[in-house]
Amino acid sequence: NVIQASNMLPHLADLTIKEGGNPLTGLALGIPTGLAMATGHATQQPGKFHKALGAIPGYDVFTARAMKYAEDNSVIARSIYDESPIESSFSATGQGAKYLGKTITSPETILRSVVYMTYVNALKGSKKFKNDVDIFRLAEEKTNISMGDYREGERAMVFNKMGNLGNALNTLQTYPMNFYNQWIWAGKETMRGNPVPAMVMLGAQTYMAGAMGIPGFAEADKLLEFIKDHLAQSAPTVWNKVKNFSLK
Repeated sequence: NVIQASNMLPHLADLTIKEGGNPLTGLALGIPTGLAMATGHATQQPGKFHKALGAIPGYDVFTARAMKYAEDNSVIARSIYDESPIESSFSATGQGAKYLGKTITSPETILRSVVYMTYVNALKGSKKFKNDVDIFRLAEEKTNISMGDYREGERAMVFNKMGNLGNALNTLQTYPMNFYNQWIWAGKETMRGNPVPAMVMLGAQTYMAGAMGIPGFAEADKLLEFIKDHLAQSAPTVWNKVKNFSLK
C-alpha cells in the first residue's frame, strides 16, 4: 500500500508542470488533513467529525468541502478487498476472510485519504481552476490513477467473465498491473517531451525497494534463477560456474 501511495509523486510532479500549484504545500498539508479525513470516515459519521474540526483555527471551508466531496463520491472507500470480495458466505471461513479484509481496507483508506488531500492542497494554489469542484474532480481522478481503480467496470474484462475465480485473480493481480500501467503512462509522457514523471517514479521506486523497484529487474532475476535451476539438471558443469551469480 505504501509503495502504491508513492505513485502519487510522479503524478504530483506532472500536475505541477501542467496545472501549477505547490507540491510542497500539498505534501505538508496532505498528511494531517488526510489523516483527519480517514478518521472521519472511520467514525461512520464524517459530517459530525468534520464539523468538529471546523472549530480548530486554520481549518478552512475549502478543506471541509474537499472532504465532503470525497465522502459523497466514495473517493476513499474503494479498496482492493471491497471491490473484489472473495468470501461469499456467513461461514467461519467467510467471516475470517471478512475480518482479514479489514487489514487491507484500513491502511488503504488512510493512504487514499492522504493521497487525495495531497493532490487537493497542491492544486489549491493553481490559478487554472474556475471553482473548487474542478480541483476535487481532478484530485479524485489522479487518486484513482495512482492508487488503482478497483471498481468492477474499470478492471480487465477477462476477470469479469470468470466469476468468483475472476474476483480472486483480479485481487491478486491489481498491484502488478497498476505498477506497469504507471510506467506505460510515464513512458508516454517521456515520448511527449516530459521526462520528469519517469525520473521521479524511478527515484521513488528505487528508494522504496532498491534494485527490485527498477522496472524489469524482478522479472530478469526470476528468469536467471529459472535458467540456473534448469542448468543444475541439464548442465551441471555450467551450473557450477554460475550458481553463485545473482542480480541482487
